[in-house]
Amino acid sequence: MSQDNVLLKVESLKKYFQISTSFFSDKKLILHAVDDVSFEMKDGEILGIVGESGCGKSTLARVILALYPPTSGKVFFNGINIFELPNKRLREIRRQMQVIFQDPYASLNPRMSVENIVGEPLIIHGLAKGKKKKEKVAEILEKVGLSADVMPRYPHEFSGGQRQRIGIARAIIINPKLIIADEPVSALDVSIQAQVINLLINLKKEMGLSYIIISHDLAVIEHLCNRIIVMYLGKIVEIASDETLYSSPYHPYTKALLSSIPVPDPDYRPHKISLHGEIPSPVNPPKGCRFHTRCPYKFDLCEKVEPKLIEKEKDHWVSCHLDSLPASK
Repeated sequence: MSQDNVLLKVESLKKYFQISTSFFSDKKLILHAVDDVSFEMKDGEILGIVGESGCGKSTLARVILALYPPTSGKVFFNGINIFELPNKRLREIRRQMQVIFQDPYASLNPRMSVENIVGEPLIIHGLAKGKKKKEKVAEILEKVGLSADVMPRYPHEFSGGQRQRIGIARAIIINPKLIIADEPVSALDVSIQAQVINLLINLKKEMGLSYIIISHDLAVIEHLCNRIIVMYLGKIVEIASDETLYSSPYHPYTKALLSSIPVPDPDYRPHKISLHGEIPSPVNPPKGCRFHTRCPYKFDLCEKVEPKLIEKEKDHWVSCHLDSLPASK
């Protein structure tokens, strides 16, 4: 990947949380939420991050946004390590990195009007106030499919889809370069999901945005994303273009995820891969490959040595020992 075209670069990023075993105990355990994650993202790309609940997707997003301090590692935005910036400079960078949350109701202040919710970033970053702010809010609401007439109203007066449009308007009003959308349509009805997805695509074309889309819905990811990262228990197990991942998945976990996608055809009988056993705890992850406790193809090496993320084919990165399987097996 050309370094001139790299918008975001994540290097060896780790985020561990210290947790108590009980209220009455001083004993502390370490939860490995994100464990040695590295990847790059091009300017203008839509990058998807998928995986089961608890795999570290949302924590990774929050560390990239510097909402959580990292345990170790680096995040470069336009070549600048954001963890080394003073607060004033970090605020300037955050103007270029915005977020859309999963729950469009919980993420909006119920005591603020739409005008104040959407216009707040303009005030925080000193971009507009008074009449100019009101005009900008009206303009951006129209852009996301809402009338300027809704500005005096409050979040409880809107449907879920409308509230998510308000959240999107708040994210784009200061013209960011990167938007991280954490499950942006999972709380919405299916018909509304399609409208919001199409809105995100149109805004990307119109404003030149880059997206990181976090989701467990592989159908949504396939429709939206150019390239996809698959995470399992805090680690990346596969990175590939959308076409490659859906047509030629390599990692057994990716294959299992893709086999679970429902197909709207009553005559189609897909081969579903069932994963047996419980997901290991991120407090005590297994040695070797973290997926080996549920993998149908595991062999001795998987239990002892952690596989590295390597480029199996051009732009197709996989963390798996299967190439090392002896020919006799």
